[in-house]
Amino acid sequence: MHPTCARSAIRKVDMSSLSMRESLIYSAAYSEAIADHAALFEQVITAYAAALAQAEADAARYYHQAYCDCVQRTSRQIVHAVDVGERREQWRSKYGLNGAVA
Repeated sequence: MHPTCARSAIRKVDMSSLSMRESLIYSAAYSEAIADHAALFEQVITAYAAALAQAEADAARYYHQAYCDCVQRTSRQIVHAVDVGERREQWRSKYGLNGAVA
């Protein structure tokens, strides 16, 4: 265990119950613990930032692909509907059923 971790063992402390001297000692230990771990905090923050950036990129790719798939699917459905409608009209003309209701 890091010496500062063992020494400061930071817990929730009611600062109002400490004397002025105790609160100064506690604050100094807390500040020292943070300073000792600054590099670790920076690594953790950098890792979280990289993970967040990757998650945002993945989400952007996912939603872009979903949008493109939806547009392609809708286009295919429209083309299919037009094609079916044209074939239906050709079939009706061929057999003389232009007045028939579909």
